[in-house]
Amino acid sequence: MLKPRLLERQKAERRARILAVARKLITRRGVAGLTMRDLAAESGVSVPTIYNLVGGKSALLFALLQEMVVRIAAGLSRASDGSFLDQAFVLVEAARRELLASPRYSQQLVHFFLSTDEESAVRRTFDEQHVAVMAEVIRQGQRQGQVVDWIDPCAASGAMYSLWTATLIRWAKGEIDEAGMDACLRSGLGLVLLGIARGASRDRVEALIREHQHAALPQTTGAQAPAKGA
Repeated sequence: MLKPRLLERQKAERRARILAVARKLITRRGVAGLTMRDLAAESGVSVPTIYNLVGGKSALLFALLQEMVVRIAAGLSRASDGSFLDQAFVLVEAARRELLASPRYSQQLVHFFLSTDEESAVRRTFDEQHVAVMAEVIRQGQRQGQVVDWIDPCAASGAMYSLWTATLIRWAKGEIDEAGMDACLRSGLGLVLLGIARGASRDRVEALIREHQHAALPQTTGAQAPAKGA
């Protein structure tokens, strides 16, 4: 009989292999083209094993999203001693880096979850996790005196998250490229932060918006962007 620790390690390894293969299949076929039978065959396990170690397709997709959340949060933890503004944009950069590590895969997964009602419960949990992470960053800013004390951190975080998801949907649909996504995230989140930042942080936010606002303009309007500094 296998020792408990060895058994758990083997389960963890198989689970990790299943998720890795799922990422590859989604990259090739999209979320809709992912089947449990193909996933089992390419992972070298049975379909019941997938259900035992991960769950059904909804649980599998949620596990993949959770991987993203963990990696993004790890990026934030590396800036735990910075100002709230540093952390806010470290979070943006961590999310951007994670998405662009495998763009095709990220676009497929993001577009599915942010534009469908099929997995509303899973999406709601995912949304709440992201809002909670940013809300804690805003609370830190309040403790540091860099954010107005009257703002509800969850309300501000919710506004930022709505803007973030709208930008990601545009990127996932191919409406904006990587540079456009970066500019939209930085200028858009900056506009929210501008309303709640204090002192030197407010000056930094304004400088950030000035730098990125023209690059974030829709490219289909034909509008001429004003000169920088205008």
